[in-house]
Amino acid sequence: MKLSSERNPIIEIQIEGRAQKGFFLGMQPYLTKEDYRSEDAFYLALKAYFDYAKREEVIASGRTVIVFPENIGYWLVASGESDTVFSQSTFSNAIKEIKFEHLGRFILVYLFEKNYSEDRTKESVFRMKAWQMAEIYQNVFSKLAQEFRVEIVAGSIVLPEPKVVEGKITMTDGPLQNVSFYFHSNGTIDPEVTRKKIPSEEEKDLVFGANHTKNPIIKTPLGRLYTLLSSDLGRSDEIKTAIEKEVELFAKPAFASRPTRAGKSKISQIPYVIRVFLNGNFWEIKTYGTAEIQYREKQINVKRIKENGSGMIYALGI
Repeated sequence: MKLSSERNPIIEIQIEGRAQKGFFLGMQPYLTKEDYRSEDAFYLALKAYFDYAKREEVIASGRTVIVFPENIGYWLVASGESDTVFSQSTFSNAIKEIKFEHLGRFILVYLFEKNYSEDRTKESVFRMKAWQMAEIYQNVFSKLAQEFRVEIVAGSIVLPEPKVVEGKITMTDGPLQNVSFYFHSNGTIDPEVTRKKIPSEEEKDLVFGANHTKNPIIKTPLGRLYTLLSSDLGRSDEIKTAIEKEVELFAKPAFASRPTRAGKSKISQIPYVIRVFLNGNFWEIKTYGTAEIQYREKQINVKRIKENGSGMIYALGI
């Protein structure tokens, strides 16, 4: 079954197993810069996938955990900006245009807030927009979690060493980190934060690794969940921790700015694994990756996306 219209993207689905306890889903949406123009645009772009999953009966109220890709919140840096920002030919030019359109605020951040990265201009823009980015990210995923009564590993977003204070994502004056948050089915955000420890080559000029922290194990309706962001999967100590803690669900939000296939990375003793990539077109940057799923410790051949611009849902019945 496929859906195709301006507001209903082409979506395909792969279902493995039959649900007794519930569903473990990987949502691999196809998004463009236009989906980040506003909070409403971002919400509607993602809601299409929830609506589709509900029609396909792979959402069980209170018994579903959904994984989104890495960097799904990264492009919110442009949210609320002018048509001029969105009409730029490159993301770098879009960042520069945001700087010029908020020059007063930008100068204050650039001169008086701590900077850690090689690209001070880009970092200052992200720091300047951080509170707005976090608010949209939290509002949208909280609303979707509550509306569909599901738990969500909300992919990741780049923010200044954030933490959760009184139920709200809050910024510090620390370096920019690539972080993921977990939303419960009542819409609340979990206080524990998953932080990327090894930045990729592409993000080293902006993002700092959080080597001093331990990533949380979250208790879900389907069992214990562990999340690692892309390049951290190379850390054997992280995999060992997950196995020792008898993790049952392993979420692997991923990102690649060139066509990528997930390698064979079977993790023994962890029954259910989902790795999903952000597929999309953001200014000149095109992102794509083929998902990876493991069902009852068995590597499953994933259904390949057939059309450019298609989204994919992977559903594991548990």
